[in-house]
Amino acid sequence: VGEVVPVLDANGRAIPTGTDTFNPWCTDVLTDTDNWFSPKIRLEWAPNDDMLFYFAWSRARKPGGFSMLTVGSSGLVRELAEFEPEKMVVWEIGANTSWLDNTIVLNGSLFFQDFTDKQALTSALGNDGRLISKIENAGAAEVWGSEINIDWGPATEFLGGNWRASLGWTWLPTRE
Repeated sequence: VGEVVPVLDANGRAIPTGTDTFNPWCTDVLTDTDNWFSPKIRLEWAPNDDMLFYFAWSRARKPGGFSMLTVGSSGLVRELAEFEPEKMVVWEIGANTSWLDNTIVLNGSLFFQDFTDKQALTSALGNDGRLISKIENAGAAEVWGSEINIDWGPATEFLGGNWRASLGWTWLPTRE
């Protein structure tokens, strides 16, 4: 009377209580600590009130961690779950200008982004031979590009209202 009857899995093993409902054999804990510094430097030159030219450099980092996508039938396995931080250095040069008494604004930039340890979602075989999704550091990537946008807004009321028209274009070349 009052005896606790253990719940058994398909192999007749007692399922531990107080564990993950979807994977009762997952009783591990993963921890990690990290810190970083992400500087940004921007130099600007404004030869007049209508033009500003700039150069910028920055370093960023997306934290690493543990992907919970791998937890399931494979359990909590550090080698499957852990991924490293993604690092990026960005270089940018550009201009912000206004023309015709500020009715036309033209802005443009060229940029380069250099990734190392790029994080990507991939598929891998789990401990039980099943295919699982995981985040993995895929190596390096480079992104070159440019952006330009132009805004037009008449200095006075136009066709019964304050209109504004904008056009933007981004160029990101791809390799096959």
